[in-house]
Amino acid sequence: MKKVDLERLAASPSRQLTLEIREYIPEFATLTPVAAHIEVVHNGTFLDLQGTLDTIVTLLCHRCLQQFNQKLSHEIQEVIWLGETTLAEEQEITPEDLYETLPSNGVLDLEDWIYQHLCLALPTQQLCEPHCPGLAVENTPDPTDHRWQGLAGLRDQLGNR
Repeated sequence: MKKVDLERLAASPSRQLTLEIREYIPEFATLTPVAAHIEVVHNGTFLDLQGTLDTIVTLLCHRCLQQFNQKLSHEIQEVIWLGETTLAEEQEITPEDLYETLPSNGVLDLEDWIYQHLCLALPTQQLCEPHCPGLAVENTPDPTDHRWQGLAGLRDQLGNR
């Protein structure tokens, strides 16, 4: 995965870089490579990053515990502060808008940056369908949810001591 040398980007005539990436991120399991379109603009004291990320992930439904595939699309717009300088008054960005910093002579690791944004794009409530009924409880004398069997076994072991 590409790393962006910030000094080289600042010295380039356009001070911007457009990247098309289609790769797997080793720490983030996906069914398809992550397709990313990223624009990096060096504005002197900060980087302006914009882009889109698309892939397909396998998730586990929080209600029925079945695996399902879901397309993950994420649009990104982020400003990264460079160095320890202060903002000029004519800039429209306030220090509160800047959440992350990098040294002005450093390197932007795009793999890590993409990984962080993919993690943020994962749904907090993972459902295989909007009206997932959850686990089916069979008509048995003991309709215990099978997910609790391990805990029930531990309880039985501790009760026999």
